[in-house]
Amino acid sequence: MTWLPSFSKLFLIFITSVVLLFVGNVGSMENLNNYTLSSLFGYVRLIGLAMLLLSPVLMGIKFFARLDRKAN
Repeated sequence: MTWLPSFSKLFLIFITSVVLLFVGNVGSMENLNNYTLSSLFGYVRLIGLAMLLLSPVLMGIKFFARLDRKAN
């Protein structure tokens, strides 16, 4: 699993995803009258949600790959 980044990079991706999710929520609520900006912030929110769901899975894969490598 050399293609996975380190745990610190995965944690920073997790923190970035929380920030994107927050910015997307606040931005879409502030721009409800402007459809273009509201949909743009909706996309930011979806990207943040995807990263939020993906980063813990990648952390788990890296953790269990490291445990498997130590067992050999």
